[in-house]
Amino acid sequence: MGYFQRIFSMKTTKGAQILSVVSFFGCIAMAVPPAFIGVIAKNTDWSSIQGFQRNVSESEGEIILPLVLRYLTPNWVSFVGLGAISAAVMSSADASILSSSSMFSRNIYKAAFRPKASDREMLWVLRITVIVIATCGAIVALTVGSVYYLSYLCADLIYVILFPQLLLIIHWPHGVNTYGCLVSYFVGLFLRILGGEKRLGIPAVLKFPYYDIVTQTQKFPFKTLCMLCALSAHMLTSTAARFLFERGYLDADKCDILNSFPHLSRTNSDTRLDKESQELSLSGIYTKTDKQGTVNIAAVTDSTHDVRSNYVR
Repeated sequence: MGYFQRIFSMKTTKGAQILSVVSFFGCIAMAVPPAFIGVIAKNTDWSSIQGFQRNVSESEGEIILPLVLRYLTPNWVSFVGLGAISAAVMSSADASILSSSSMFSRNIYKAAFRPKASDREMLWVLRITVIVIATCGAIVALTVGSVYYLSYLCADLIYVILFPQLLLIIHWPHGVNTYGCLVSYFVGLFLRILGGEKRLGIPAVLKFPYYDIVTQTQKFPFKTLCMLCALSAHMLTSTAARFLFERGYLDADKCDILNSFPHLSRTNSDTRLDKESQELSLSGIYTKTDKQGTVNIAAVTDSTHDVRSNYVR
């Protein structure tokens, strides 16, 4: 989620592309310390460690970092390390709740459904969304016993649902629109759910090749397939919507409910015309000024012709 926030906060698409490439090498560098910790934990004889004296079970493999800090480091390192982990978890939790609520209230509620929503209305939407997301997060935390699995599942959903949209927004910004975005979201989510998730108790409805009936796991890289399907759906839907609206097969005033093509709306065109017409004087035409958006009263030229005949768009 933090990566997406930083990408969307960039001023230009070129800057987002450079940040993505540079962060690739940063992620590789940051992956080296965890790899060393895993190698050390793998080659440690845990049965001889005082206070532990048994082998690490399969379920404890997901908490190997706290175990290494607790039993294989000095007390002060363990204290600082576990404190840093706790602080990072709390920071990520509240940031995720706030950012998710802000993204929903601004990018979905206001941008797609209520463009004219007031600040007070947006504040209440944000408050309600925070409560809903916090409640859902609490339910998930109480029902799922592994934080590592939640992180893995979050990365899974981001890869399937959000990655296609981010990829197209950066590399094909003029070709995508809201309709393709929504279709891509639901296609990716729908296919991912049909693929099943054993630890959440969701059975696999679509059994891809190499499906293991005994362990009820998918051996086929179906998550990548779901991502590619979402990517294709985004491109096809965006292209189809743009073709139908720009060629006049669909009326933008009646059918563009998500306001993805405001330049094709006659209502918006009339509004812009009214605003531009306010720059004209009934006794003449205002000449252009160096400062955009203002009118130089001293530069009014007399004209006996009708204003509309002199106004050239």
